[in-house]
Amino acid sequence: MNQGLEKYYRILGLPNNASQDAIKKQYRKLVFLYHPDKTGGNESKFIEITQAYDILTGKKPLPAHTSTSRSTSTSANKSKEDRVKEAIKRQREQHMREKVENERYFRELTSGWKWKLIRVNAIAGLICAIMLCSEQLLPRHYKQDRLVEFSQQLFSVNQDHHVSFAKFQSTQTAFIGNFNFSLYYLYPEGYFENSWFFHNPIHFVSQQGPFIEKHQIHFSIGENYLIFAVILIVPFLTLLYKRKNFNFTVLFYLSLYICAPIFYYFLFSNDRWVHLLSLGFI
Repeated sequence: MNQGLEKYYRILGLPNNASQDAIKKQYRKLVFLYHPDKTGGNESKFIEITQAYDILTGKKPLPAHTSTSRSTSTSANKSKEDRVKEAIKRQREQHMREKVENERYFRELTSGWKWKLIRVNAIAGLICAIMLCSEQLLPRHYKQDRLVEFSQQLFSVNQDHHVSFAKFQSTQTAFIGNFNFSLYYLYPEGYFENSWFFHNPIHFVSQQGPFIEKHQIHFSIGENYLIFAVILIVPFLTLLYKRKNFNFTVLFYLSLYICAPIFYYFLFSNDRWVHLLSLGFI
């Protein structure tokens, strides 16, 4: 790094290895603090930080050491008012360039196939999220099944509750809570209690002699429906928000690269798209 640049990094309050993005961010922050049109502004400081910014971003060359006295003399001949006007003009030009660049980037985000995909996911995801929440109040489906295999290793949900991984005759697998070995050896027959629209397993119901015992299904969409509902509505929130700022950019990429894969996993696993089209009757 050119040793002469250290002075200008210090003026902006940045380390000598600061990136161009960091320089621009710090410049905008300091301009806001010291702009002469602002109450409490500082004209001298404003000129100084604008000069440092121009040099560090390559808009102005670094003054040569041999011509330091001549440059100082020339600068001294300029009125303070003229130097302030030049600094304000450069700041406004920089602001306009950034505005044009932000506008171009925003148009790029909100056009093309990526934005169309987010719009489709927004509507479909909102519908699925509403159905996920509303099916908690609807009747359940019951499907007969039989426990055929289980893991003797217990997994902890909390200090007092453990679950076991089990396989069923229908090839369905699930983490069953409140597991006991008599469920497999004595009462393997039972029913899956599934949610209405998407047929998400909620409980495995076992007929144990004169008693009926419900075993909760853990680590499933049925148990964590609220988390999935929130994920599914993020694209819709992105569609509603649509601002020319950093938060919108975060929502855009979150919707595209995280929420979209989760949404398609949700839709195409366990034939949920079929249940969606049939409103849970199939």
